[in-house]
Amino acid sequence: MRNFYVILFTAAFLFFKSIYAQNPPVLQVGDKAPPIVLPTANKSLQSFTFPYTNKVVYIYFWSSVNTASRENLYRYGRMAKLYADAGYKEPNGFEIITIALQSDKQAWADDIRKYNMGQMHNCLAEKAYEDFYVRTYKVTRVPLGYLVNEKGFIVMVNPSIGDLQGYLEDQRNAPANMEEQTKIAGKILYGDSDLKPLKDSKIYVTNAKNDTLQTVQTNSTGNFVIKNIQTDAGMSLKISKSPEMKSDDRVYLASEKGEVISGFNNVNGNFEYKLLSFDMVYLKPMKEEDVTVKKAEMLNGMYFSENLFKNGGFEISETSKAKLDALIVKMKQDPAIHVDIISHTDSKGNANFNQKLSEKRSKVVAAYFISKGIPANHIKASGKGESEPVNTCIDGVPCTEKELELNRRTEFRFYKMQ
Repeated sequence: MRNFYVILFTAAFLFFKSIYAQNPPVLQVGDKAPPIVLPTANKSLQSFTFPYTNKVVYIYFWSSVNTASRENLYRYGRMAKLYADAGYKEPNGFEIITIALQSDKQAWADDIRKYNMGQMHNCLAEKAYEDFYVRTYKVTRVPLGYLVNEKGFIVMVNPSIGDLQGYLEDQRNAPANMEEQTKIAGKILYGDSDLKPLKDSKIYVTNAKNDTLQTVQTNSTGNFVIKNIQTDAGMSLKISKSPEMKSDDRVYLASEKGEVISGFNNVNGNFEYKLLSFDMVYLKPMKEEDVTVKKAEMLNGMYFSENLFKNGGFEISETSKAKLDALIVKMKQDPAIHVDIISHTDSKGNANFNQKLSEKRSKVVAAYFISKGIPANHIKASGKGESEPVNTCIDGVPCTEKELELNRRTEFRFYKMQ
């Protein structure tokens, strides 16, 4: 009989141990969030007590060595920026505190840079699960997240991105204008630290049942466009591994500008991305400015855009002078006309150099106008460097020479002073 109870006790112990391992106890909704005192990324010791400056706070426990806990880091960074101060009814704002459970400081610092986590408070618990403040949150595995309201109480445990977004939207004074979006455009990148465009590769768009709804292909710069998107249908983007990839390369979904949205999951050597409604705002197709339209608008005397300089220089060619002379004649016909001269460069080279180059080019053009008899007080010259491209060619985004050339331009905006 005694052996029977021993066996029964042992079986019960193992059963509850397995249940505990699968569902370890955590803080519950309604619990008061304990204080946190940990070192941050800027090597200072920071303390957080709740309520925290009357803000909603998401506390996220993760680790560099845990793949699942890194999955949404890009999204959390964008959420911290998007909802920091979105005009709430009662809270004063929204912030995210990430707590990495690891002793490897370098890997932690590398991930903060890699996943663009600068919008968040990033803390390190070097003792991991044995850290006093980690234990107060009953953390026994990662990832683990707690959403804390402005009164300091936990309102969600391990919320999904959609649940977080929904809660924050409910707290706003006015709901966001979530217009229906059925078309997305973006870029597929791959690699580790040095990301490259995934060229000429097929993207399979599937629904929740894993049916392929449509197939599109990336172009030579990794860009793609997908129409008839319905995020409520559980859509996913799937990509087969390319021969050009290394075994440890990851695949990323990015906006048309090359800003990483989040990474694909590696599923048996291929890659899958579950499309969320939160991603849609970053995948809106850019409204690229049509340079030919700008040239046509010159007929109305309002706008003109032209590449007047050779790449890298600021000397006006004779051909360009002839174009400028036509504008000068137009200005002389109406003494009330003023002009803004705004020069732009491509994204090649140093941004500071490009900014100074664009300013120099506008000043050179202004000097030419003045030399031809246009009053100096009718001219305003400025430079924008590489900050306002007319397409997706920004730093780190591979582009053809023709695409880069579109951004090397000087704009003339004409107006009358009353």
